[in-house]
Amino acid sequence: MIYLHQVIVVMINTSDHQSLKPLSLLEWLEKIEASHPSEIEMGLERTLTVYSRMRSRFSKVVMVAGTNGKGSTIAMLERLLLNAGQTVGVYTSPHINQYNERIRINGKNAEDQKIVRSFERVEAARKEIPLTYFEFGTLGALSCLERENLDIVLLEVGLGGRLDAVNIVDPDLAIITSIDIDHTDWLGSDRESIGFEKAGILRPEIPAIYGEGNPPESICQQVLAQKVKMLYCQQHFGQASGAGFISDKDGNKKNIQMPDCLLPENNMLMALQAMECLGFSLNNKIISEALDGFVVEGRLEVVSDAPIVILDVGHNPHASRFLAHRLKDIAKGRSVYAVFSALADKDVAGIISPLSPLVKTWHIAPLNCSRAKNISDISHALDEQNLEFTEHSSLSSAYDEAVFEASESEEAGVVICFGSFHVVSEIKESNKWMV
Repeated sequence: MIYLHQVIVVMINTSDHQSLKPLSLLEWLEKIEASHPSEIEMGLERTLTVYSRMRSRFSKVVMVAGTNGKGSTIAMLERLLLNAGQTVGVYTSPHINQYNERIRINGKNAEDQKIVRSFERVEAARKEIPLTYFEFGTLGALSCLERENLDIVLLEVGLGGRLDAVNIVDPDLAIITSIDIDHTDWLGSDRESIGFEKAGILRPEIPAIYGEGNPPESICQQVLAQKVKMLYCQQHFGQASGAGFISDKDGNKKNIQMPDCLLPENNMLMALQAMECLGFSLNNKIISEALDGFVVEGRLEVVSDAPIVILDVGHNPHASRFLAHRLKDIAKGRSVYAVFSALADKDVAGIISPLSPLVKTWHIAPLNCSRAKNISDISHALDEQNLEFTEHSSLSSAYDEAVFEASESEEAGVVICFGSFHVVSEIKESNKWMV
């Protein structure tokens, strides 16, 4: 599932007093999850203390925060850097199929034993300090990546920015992808409050990128206060008359041909602008070779053509609006069938609304996790908007029914499965051919 999927290691004394058995990754993950009562506990003091004992060092770090678009922006930047001959490490969260996806080394998921060794190092440095699952995992990822002596490390902020465990590292380049309403219990209920938290990854006089044309004032204030060298969307990079442009190291505009890809244009442009900030000069041939047809798992991922089945981890209104925009072009008037569920803290009505004109039938089911939204709450939100829906006992049965209906429609319909990383994970788990 999303948070647990592999191995952990418990020190076991054998009956004949042989040496202690090495531990596995799944056992470590279970131990870490059980060791702290809170899944989320904001603040950097605990993590910083342990990190200072570990003394990890990186040659160059790019940190990415934002409401949406972090994972796809990092994935595209990773692809561009690898194509440029760089050695690249990545830390993202959460995962879809297995924990190893969170740590990538030169485009490949980290091996179990590398993660285990890093967890052992964190445990030795932690001593008496309690760490949440995410804090422990973040420190483990930093340790794992530090040992690889990589050219560039790309770090995704888990929640917010200012008090997120990832923010213990000082970036050489900061990227804020977007600001919208999500995680309101932790970050605030409006864009200004959320923008202030995301701006916590900025550092004095370092370059930064903001991925939308309407930055909150709270971000602009931090840019001025810290003399951040901010590059803004539609000012320094963006689209004009259908073509793209970025700024070179001298501030001159450079026209580019947009890659042929389903991923958000702004995310592509941020990755391309980041390459220029890092000192890599781009041209259309380089961009096309790297990003044409590029797919990121769980981001508008087409897993079937007959009928078309799309998986997307989008889980807030901002993501849903983009999904509706793309889905309109993909469906081309054909019927759309949605497989949907959400976590308890999500704005279900706000997620449903942008897609309601496109979706013929909603197939809903509860997530198989402790943070799942009650199915009656999802049903109520659909009822409130007078939408047609069917409740199912599992996402697997919801998926099967949606695919059947799409296949039986006069013109083969489109199935969209979305609402959470858990939705994509559970559907892939029940349909092994997808993995």
